[in-house]
Amino acid sequence: MTEQHQQEMKNLEIVTLVWLDKHVYEQQNEQVSTVNCNLIQPSRQQLRSIINFIKVFDQVDACEYYIQSVDQQEHIVLISSGTYGKEIVSKLHGLTQLRSVYIYCMNEQEHESWVKQFPKIRGVFNNSDHLLTKLTNDQKFLNTFSTTPITFLSRNKDVAKRIQQQKILTKQNGQFLWFQLVIELFCNEPVTDEESHQAIKELSEALRQYFRENDAQFKTINDFETNYEPEHAIWWYTKEQFFYSIINKALRTYDIDTIIVFRAFINHMYQLLKKCYDDDQRKHSNNDNNIFQVYRGQAISFEELEQIKRNKGEFISFNSFLSTTRSRNNGRFFTDASGAQIHGLHSILFEFQVNPNKITKPYTDVSRFSQHGEEEEVLFMIGSIFRIVDIFYDQSESIWIAQLILMDENSYELHDVFQSLKKHKIDDNSLINLANILEDMGEYEKAEKILHRSLLQSSVEQISHQYNCYDLLGTLAGRNGHFEQAIEYHIRSIELQKKVTSVNYEQLGISYNNLGKAYGMNGQIDLALSNLFESIKIKSQLFNDQNHLIYAPTYDNIGNCYFTQNKLDEAQENFQRAFDIRRENNMPENSPESIEYYMSVGNIFGSKRRYLDAIHYHKKAIEIARQVLPLDHPWLAHCYNNLGKDYADSKQYRLAKENYQQALDIYEQTVSIDHPEKQRTQDNLDEITTELWMEAGKLLLITAIIMLPLLLYTFN
Repeated sequence: MTEQHQQEMKNLEIVTLVWLDKHVYEQQNEQVSTVNCNLIQPSRQQLRSIINFIKVFDQVDACEYYIQSVDQQEHIVLISSGTYGKEIVSKLHGLTQLRSVYIYCMNEQEHESWVKQFPKIRGVFNNSDHLLTKLTNDQKFLNTFSTTPITFLSRNKDVAKRIQQQKILTKQNGQFLWFQLVIELFCNEPVTDEESHQAIKELSEALRQYFRENDAQFKTINDFETNYEPEHAIWWYTKEQFFYSIINKALRTYDIDTIIVFRAFINHMYQLLKKCYDDDQRKHSNNDNNIFQVYRGQAISFEELEQIKRNKGEFISFNSFLSTTRSRNNGRFFTDASGAQIHGLHSILFEFQVNPNKITKPYTDVSRFSQHGEEEEVLFMIGSIFRIVDIFYDQSESIWIAQLILMDENSYELHDVFQSLKKHKIDDNSLINLANILEDMGEYEKAEKILHRSLLQSSVEQISHQYNCYDLLGTLAGRNGHFEQAIEYHIRSIELQKKVTSVNYEQLGISYNNLGKAYGMNGQIDLALSNLFESIKIKSQLFNDQNHLIYAPTYDNIGNCYFTQNKLDEAQENFQRAFDIRRENNMPENSPESIEYYMSVGNIFGSKRRYLDAIHYHKKAIEIARQVLPLDHPWLAHCYNNLGKDYADSKQYRLAKENYQQALDIYEQTVSIDHPEKQRTQDNLDEITTELWMEAGKLLLITAIIMLPLLLYTFN
């Protein structure tokens, strides 16, 4: 791997080593003297044995820009020359992500005075061995002084509305909801021994690429691939720092690509935790004496601390496998207050009360599996939910203490939505399920890659797998604005379905619905309605109950066709029918499908010039979207665009511009540059900007007309 290649790679771990020196590019991987001096630079190999991911800069401005762009929850370790260090540290010392600084130069005495002003500077060095030793010891400390990210979850609607940070909570709820669905899929995926072996092989190869120039880790990865067994997953997780470092960062940042690579390992971790948890549950009777305490010491940011304090009584989840200990002393060991202050963080000891009689996500004492049995570690599954009972500062220990209770799985607000999604999104075919979930999350490109990969791996005999892939590829093409391609995929799916001996008519009815939707988006309304009514016909032969949930999407699509034809009453009738079917089937009111209903009815009211009603419905769509969709989902952009149109049509141009801009900001992050919805929003924004300029011009003209007689009178 070349230096430039690593510069372009994504850091899979939380720590990045940044090297800033005028001569840094003159020392590649060899330990040699810098130009014009006798200072020996550590080799890249030596540095990677401590911190694998390295970014190098020979200009202060570029280095400063990079450090400022890094997320606050990342750890930047900076090694700088003396001259450059003096310039950059004074500007960046206050950044949370800058955790520690090492000055490496010829003249230690020249820099001893100014470095005392900055606590994050760990020392001035002119000897590479001394620098490496200090860096190694500090990293050992920081690795124990870990930060596990927290998601704050609203408990119920009434409580959430009383919380000052409601917008933040609803966004986190939506992100948490869909990511937990992905994890649920991986955990319950039926995996054969052959599939497991292949997945571990792929994981090992991905790790080898990442640690390509790290000899120590390379040997470990080879050992992992050769000797790994599913029943040893927890042992490997506790043994190798990079395993939990990479997994937990991916979980914190919702890095779907990395999580997919680790899917088999996560499955094995879950199966082990679940088996032990079920065994433990059978041993316990309904006896309150079984309640026990576990502890976790860590560092948190000021913002996280304030959120915990403000949300006392609310729910939180740790976005990772949560490592705790039965020993308070062990937990307290990881709360070094002085170390936290140096890095701009706060030490906190979480005290968790656990009642084994509650049905929760699995957890178990992993001392029997762990490399470090003396730590008395209790490991909780990803997404475990806790309620904040109290938080206070303990003066005697100089740390914050948060008291929490482990809650059952149906406690938080979106539990019903999650169960509904789980019921309708997860079945036997895991890769198609994953692609389907990613499509719902707005991760269209990732879903498409998975489907193409799945098609390549499928055999000729797996026709049902192929037609399901093509059907979902058609949906994705439609989401991306490629309507003709969507039609081609759906037709291909239907052709394959008709070739099989035993036709799955339920799936065939769904595919005709999807084809009709694609024709509708392409403006071919007659063909759209023809295929949608064919879908209804096929479904009616299977289900006598006309309120079966399978009909709802088709009525939605028929409504869209009538709306395009300006048959507004017929359109509203079909939208309402779809909504009523979902309600009769106990679909939660704040489900993702409800967003489409409120958007569609809002559009009808807008077309009828009932702008107050249109605004009400579109605001309702936004409210639900922010609760149950991931951040920056394209549907949320659709909602803002529709609301912007309401304001524009009712001549509230500033509010229109605000909503169009919000829609465009989301589209720019989520869809291609030529996506029709993005272009439509840009056109709307340009038009409304022109209207505002014209409005301002008219106002100036009116002002001038009013003021002119007064000015003439004054001068006369």
